Amino acid sequence: MLLVVAAALFTASSCATHVSTAYYHPSATGGKNVRSDKWVPHTNSIILFERQDIIIGVNNLYDSNKKQWKIQFSFEVPEGKTARLLQQHVEITSPSKGGWQSGAITGRIWSGPGRMEEFPADAIMVGRNDAWRWGTARGFGSTRHAAFFYSAVMYEADEAESLEYLEIKIPGLLVNDSVVGLPVIQLHLDIEDVWYSLP
Repeated sequence: MLLVVAAALFTASSCATHVSTAYYHPSATGGKNVRSDKWVPHTNSIILFERQDIIIGVNNLYDSNKKQWKIQFSFEVPEGKTARLLQQHVEITSPSKGGWQSGAITGRIWSGPGRMEEFPADAIMVGRNDAWRWGTARGFGSTRHAAFFYSAVMYEADEAESLEYLEIKIPGLLVNDSVVGLPVIQLHLDIEDVWYSLP
């Protein structure tokens, strides 16, 4: 699988770098696609949902070192709300591979300015409103709410393999005393080409 290719073109007065990145573009009923301004290239790979004042963000990445596709999802939980994952895996299907479960979900939470610590996937997320921190914030940026981040391996990959279409179901939530779910999310493998001018 060709995931990242960079080529430099030189002229007498300037230099430009071309980067092609593979990513899964998500879509789902009731979801809002946004583009992150924090990463390069600016792939449109994030979808947001709102459930009972909790903002849920879902995106994905390819770990080139481990040759794994990973699903990532986050929860912005305001004060007065608690939430807990109802499953410890993500359900995945594809036309070519059938259905399976993701690897074990791992979690993290901001523990202070610039610091994150592990957060058990079966623990209760307790909401709060205090210092600004990185989160989803309806536009994928900063938030004052507690922000919890989870990830799981979708599948192992190598240079010759790609799954062009996946459907995923991330775990439902118990929000206070109510069960909350999300729709099935479709992931379409795509390529984004970006040219960068270098000094």
